[in-house]
Amino acid sequence: MITNALGFLLLSTFLTFVLYPPFINFLYRFQLQEPINPDVPRAHFAKQGTPTAAGLLPIAVFLLLNLLFNRSAPIGILLATTAVLAILGLGEDIFKIYRQSRLQKTIRSRIVPIVTLSDWSWNLYKMALFPWKVFKEIFRALGAQNVGGVAPYQKIMVQGAMGAILALWLATVGGTGIYIPVLGKVEMGLFYIPLVMAVFLFLVNSVSVSDGLDGLVGGLLTIAITAVLALALILGEGDLAVAAATLIGGLVAFLYFNIYPARVFAGNVGALGWAGALVALSFLMERSFIILVAGGIFVAEGLSVLLQVGAAKLKIRKPFLMAPLHHHFEMKGWAETKVTMRFWLFGGFLAFLALYLSLL
Repeated sequence: MITNALGFLLLSTFLTFVLYPPFINFLYRFQLQEPINPDVPRAHFAKQGTPTAAGLLPIAVFLLLNLLFNRSAPIGILLATTAVLAILGLGEDIFKIYRQSRLQKTIRSRIVPIVTLSDWSWNLYKMALFPWKVFKEIFRALGAQNVGGVAPYQKIMVQGAMGAILALWLATVGGTGIYIPVLGKVEMGLFYIPLVMAVFLFLVNSVSVSDGLDGLVGGLLTIAITAVLALALILGEGDLAVAAATLIGGLVAFLYFNIYPARVFAGNVGALGWAGALVALSFLMERSFIILVAGGIFVAEGLSVLLQVGAAKLKIRKPFLMAPLHHHFEMKGWAETKVTMRFWLFGGFLAFLALYLSLL
């Protein structure tokens, strides 16, 4: 089992690394360059023009290798979760890049003539859009802003639907208990599905907001998924071990091109796809808490955003100079590479702690 997992790790690394140079040329040729967010430290504006959406290649290799050689029911839900979130992220990347083009207008111009053919089709169209409009108004009331990609309420709807599907599958196959160190499996009953959905939504978006420094999210994901791989091997979960190893292989190749100074960015397709894979893997091994520990840096990043936004809404002193947390340390004068390396070190310690707790 160990040999098999290591073999897929090496194969994934090799395939992704070999394919990256032509893929990067493709990104440059079609100018897939995401504008730098104006709400970041000024040093980041030097990165303007760096291609984004480079996470698409390792995720595609991950999906292909597992579809061909590692098929099972748990792997099926894992691949579905990864694919749905990666497609969501890719859509956000494309709409951000081409937000000033005719792409969105073209799509709308094709839909409108169809839905206005009759009163029946128009009423059906409005009914279908009603949930979207409700979520849109809720997020607008909370102060969410659309910066050119997929709107926040749209992202939450898709992520929530995928989280619900994952939670229902887990409850049907493995029951509604959650493993807690020392206590063992604790029955959650009716609280299980909303709990899984809440953890899923929080962690997926926490990983996404952590993608702000060269090499940061890729390194942290590699560390956290390595802990998941080790646990899968210990527990004898061969198919999940192969899936984790394949993810790690793609991340290693990606990091070669993403460490400072980054030649490419993962984009939302990478951040969301990898986040979905990591969270799904943790739940599938019935050791869901491992992601809360091994992914402790992601948890801190997500909480920093919530606290910062909460403070702004309550009109009290903000706890950080800038959120997410990695930007706070940049504002304190830390070099980008210093923040990244120290976060990696903390991530490594938390990964060992997670493995220790998993075996209690």
